[in-house]
Amino acid sequence: MPSPFNIIFKTNRTFNYLNELPADKLNTRCNLIFILIGMSTGFESFYRNLASVETTVGNEFIILLWVLSIVMGALLSLLFGKYIFTFILYGLNKLLKGTIEIVDLRCVLAYTFIPVILKLPIVLYLGLSGKLHHIEGVELLLINVLYIFIWLISVKILLIGLSRFNNFSILKACVNASPIILMGVVGYVLL
Repeated sequence: MPSPFNIIFKTNRTFNYLNELPADKLNTRCNLIFILIGMSTGFESFYRNLASVETTVGNEFIILLWVLSIVMGALLSLLFGKYIFTFILYGLNKLLKGTIEIVDLRCVLAYTFIPVILKLPIVLYLGLSGKLHHIEGVELLLINVLYIFIWLISVKILLIGLSRFNNFSILKACVNASPIILMGVVGYVLL
């Protein structure tokens, strides 16, 4: 399995390698990636809401809620990544006369979200130190710059993947990726 750094720095080479894999093996890898991304996101969500959870239910069920948020994150990520996002982009892709197969599109989406895992050490540090809700000054600036950088890397992977599997220009790949890009922008503004 290619390392996360290969998809970030050697995106075309990684997609060439993945294109040679059988569909069932590729599908299994994509499912695993969606689950890991969802677990990471569930972990982040837990720490973002830890203060309100502690005041609402106390410390008695904190571990159960931690596990539940990670499991729910994994399940939601699998649902949205494997089905909802894939079929939204696939429908738009067909309108643009794209030739990508669903398994390849699912692969592009799964590998697009790998850079999200880079947020995990930061969230872990801020969550355990209790600073997650009190970030200000230089730390806030650095975290925002890092999150924007991670988002840009994800967009780069998505555009290269859509362009490569469809023989699209980057502009046409941008149109195809516009729902995901728009969701990323809206998500960043709301958080």
